[in-house]
Amino acid sequence: MRAALRPVWLMLLAALLASVAACSGATSTPQVYGTPPPTPPVVRAHTPCGPHTTNPVSLTMYYGSEKQAWMEDVVRAFNSAHYVA
Repeated sequence: MRAALRPVWLMLLAALLASVAACSGATSTPQVYGTPPPTPPVVRAHTPCGPHTTNPVSLTMYYGSEKQAWMEDVVRAFNSAHYVA
């Protein structure tokens, strides 16, 4: 019976070695797709805030129709909290 199992183990070992060899050829340089994100601003130890203003902040977001009800609930909750800077 051991002689019958030997080819199976050899095939498994060969498959394992082949997969390890295939993975070792991967490059360490990441692929860049599209436009890279902008560089974040430099934050110093103390960044003073500007004066308080009553001008509203407007955000434009794109989302699918499946998120519309959730987005409306979240915006309503945020606006009802009356956050101030």
